[in-house]
Amino acid sequence: MDSERIKFEGRLAMLRREAKELELQINGLINSLRNDLDPLQTTRKLPADRIVTQALQFGSKHTEYVARLEEIEKAKELLGRD
Repeated sequence: MDSERIKFEGRLAMLRREAKELELQINGLINSLRNDLDPLQTTRKLPADRIVTQALQFGSKHTEYVARLEEIEKAKELLGRD
């Protein structure tokens, strides 16, 4: 195995770890948002500041996650994997 292939294998492993970490963070934000957006709670009592902050974090993390998935696909293509 040549050094360039080893480098790409390492990069692929790192991207997969980053994607998994982002996925866990996103799932945590989803659960928290679901909890905060309690349909039985009056609109006035919803924690709007926290919901907005978490929604923005979700959007940012989701964008990062999609970018990592695209990088993973490119790395796999370079390595000749499906």
